[in-house]
Amino acid sequence: MVTVKLGNDDFILFIRKNQRQGGKASVTKNNQLGSDIWKFIRDSKIGDKVNDDSIPCQWNPIECNDEGLGLPKNATQFNIETTKLEILYNKLYEMSQA
Repeated sequence: MVTVKLGNDDFILFIRKNQRQGGKASVTKNNQLGSDIWKFIRDSKIGDKVNDDSIPCQWNPIECNDEGLGLPKNATQFNIETTKLEILYNKLYEMSQA
């Protein structure tokens, strides 16, 4: 089994870039998106948390939205099975269009 390390910051960025204008994702805060993403990863058995702590994101924190609707300031990291990335990104796209 081959895994890749990705974080909720990667997934939230994907959702924000693809969100439907005026849709549910556009008004859902990052902490809720992150929780929903983790539950999907856990329940679908496509990956595991690297650890229980969030780590700071690599992008400039000035561009982060303090109201939780832009890019996150920190994020949980996951080891995701590469063979299941399509399943994950299909779910992320679905979340972005809700």
